[in-house]
Amino acid sequence: MAKIKRKQKPPAGITDCRRFKKYLRLDFDRHCAYCHQAEDLHLTHHYFGVEHFKPRSKFPKLIAQYNNLFYCCNRCNSIKGEFWPSRGDIAAGRRLLDPCRDDYTEHLGVNPETGTIVPKTDAGKFFAGHLYLDREELVVWRARKAPLLERVRTLEELLRQLEADAVTPADVKVVETLQDTLDEFEAALADYGDFWV
Repeated sequence: MAKIKRKQKPPAGITDCRRFKKYLRLDFDRHCAYCHQAEDLHLTHHYFGVEHFKPRSKFPKLIAQYNNLFYCCNRCNSIKGEFWPSRGDIAAGRRLLDPCRDDYTEHLGVNPETGTIVPKTDAGKFFAGHLYLDREELVVWRARKAPLLERVRTLEELLRQLEADAVTPADVKVVETLQDTLDEFEAALADYGDFWV
C-alpha cells in the first residue's frame, strides 16, 4: 500500500484530539492506519478512533498535532497503546511504520495461501510483531481476499490481450464493457480494505 497522503485541513486551534476524528477518517479512507481493515456493516466508525503515533506520555507536545494522529481501529490502538521503540531498537532498524511516510509494500508482504504477514525488512518484522498483525481475524480476512486479488490480476492480463487483438468496433465495445466491470469490481473490493501484496 502506498503512503497515505493527507488531504484534510482541519481548522486551527483544536486542542481535543478526538475532534480530529472526522478529518482523519477521510484522510485514511475509513481504514485502520495499521492493519488496513475498513469500516463496514460490522466495523462501523464507532470501532475506530484517533491514535497518537508518537504516544502522549512520551511526546506531550504532539497531543493535538494533526500529523501525529492516525485513524485506527480500536484493536490496533489498544495493542500499540503508549508503546514507542527504544533508541537501540530504532538504531537497529526496529521501528513502527508510519503510513504517511512509509510504503508498507516495501516492508510487508502477505502469503496468499495462508493470509499471514511476510516481513521484508527488520522494521516490517518489528511492526507486524508488535501490532500482532497475524491475529486470527486479520489472517482470515487476508486469506479470503488474496485469491480474489489474484483473479483480478489474471483478468487484467486477459483484458490487455483481448484489447491488443480487438479489431472491430464490436470487439472494442466488449473490451470497454469488461474494463468498466472490472473497475467496478476492484473499487468494491477496495472498500473491504487493502493490505500489502
